[in-house]
Amino acid sequence: KVSAQQLVDKIAAIVNNEIILHSEVILVTQQRATQLRIDPRVDKEKYDKLKKETLEYLINNKVLLTKAIEDSIEVTDKEVNNVIEQRWKQLIEQLGSEKEAERQTGYNIKQLRKFLKEDVKSRLMIERVKNKMESGVTITRREVEEFFNTMKDSLPEVPESYNVSQILMQVKPSKESEKRAKKKIETIREMLLNGGDFAEFARNYSDDPNSAKNGGDLGMVKPGTFIKEFDDAAKNLKINEISPIIKTNLGYHIIQVIERKGDKYHARHILAALKVSTDDIKRIVEKINKIRDEIIDGADFSEMALKYSEDPEVKNNRGNLGWVTLDNIQVPEFITVLKNLKEGEVSKPFKTRFGIHIIKLNKKEEKHKLSLKKDWDQVEQIALFYKKNREFEKWLENLKKDMFIEIKEDF
Repeated sequence: KVSAQQLVDKIAAIVNNEIILHSEVILVTQQRATQLRIDPRVDKEKYDKLKKETLEYLINNKVLLTKAIEDSIEVTDKEVNNVIEQRWKQLIEQLGSEKEAERQTGYNIKQLRKFLKEDVKSRLMIERVKNKMESGVTITRREVEEFFNTMKDSLPEVPESYNVSQILMQVKPSKESEKRAKKKIETIREMLLNGGDFAEFARNYSDDPNSAKNGGDLGMVKPGTFIKEFDDAAKNLKINEISPIIKTNLGYHIIQVIERKGDKYHARHILAALKVSTDDIKRIVEKINKIRDEIIDGADFSEMALKYSEDPEVKNNRGNLGWVTLDNIQVPEFITVLKNLKEGEVSKPFKTRFGIHIIKLNKKEEKHKLSLKKDWDQVEQIALFYKKNREFEKWLENLKKDMFIEIKEDF
């Protein structure tokens, strides 16, 4: 059944009973052109080629979705909603608040679920039918060797890599810092109860920079968005009531709920943060220095990590972070220290946003060309990746032979 929009819009292709509209091809092409920095006014040839590739991509998706339906690939509403909510959370983090995310997108989470539901469901089904096909692809030792001998000149170099262990100690505020924060929030709460303006106080005194600029506004959220102590307090508040002082790992809060919709609540808060002093840092540096001295005197690094490190993964890795390259380390201070260590050397304490660290360089591998002897696992992974791609392309072409596909002359 053809809709009114489809009668006005041109059809670009037909896959079995499904149609791909010209407008859909143009929209996706424009998105990809923006990402690839292709200007159709400057490079029409490249843009036209991209348009053809986009149509092919959309046809392939229709074919794969048809196969997924035939194979009874299932995706639950919960899985779809989880994907959409994850995207929404990322957007809120980028823009600073749910209110700003709604303003810039023109949607709230309920509208977004409705708008994206079918697209996300289709993408998950396509991903699963592809994974199902590829899960059956294996590779033999001989195939890996043949792949390496054919491709060795075009394979990437292995970057300089480091096998590193660490001991991390978090810097926690002192009791004096807690007292100062609590005194600050008590004073603010007293002034609010005496008629002070919540938004103005948040702008002037809150230690949460993201919400302070909006008068403490956190937007409309569902239960579970914030820390449990915060959530529990918010759900028991009446509209516009000033909460008691709430303590979380961030510090001391005052909360005011200004609106409710169903189980969601719209809140604002003022935070008196628990601030770390130079004395707090000095105390931890002294402690970790003593641990370092014991290691230099012969104590086993992994045993000391197990005993003292506050890295949440320490029980699983005994302080060993495995092989890393400088490109995949997101902490600049870590890179600076690591680059200057010799094999077997333990660093002096250094500070990052996570706390105070000491690290040990267990082993260093220089930049080199991939070799079967030294880098078998990596070569095998690359060879298997190439084989999966080849097998998938063959499988997809065979699927297409069994379906009715018509591309209109315009394309």
